[in-house]
Amino acid sequence: MAKFFGAVKHGKIEAKDALDLFDALFETYQHTEKAKLLEWLGQSVDITPYAHLSQREIAEIYCEGIAASASSRQSNTGSQ
Repeated sequence: MAKFFGAVKHGKIEAKDALDLFDALFETYQHTEKAKLLEWLGQSVDITPYAHLSQREIAEIYCEGIAASASSRQSNTGSQ
């Protein structure tokens, strides 16, 4: 879901592989505030080692984690 001039738009990400998914996610989260990304990361990992990183680096780590998790789940279900 994304806001475009105040209107909420629901989008669908179509990705052939984990790299495509990372790219689509990064396009979405690349400008998200550092504090918000750290908050979201903190729901699954200790964020202490990430606090000194730049916003961009944290956005990359966040998107990489989501893409890797989705790829792993897809591999475990046997679908491609």
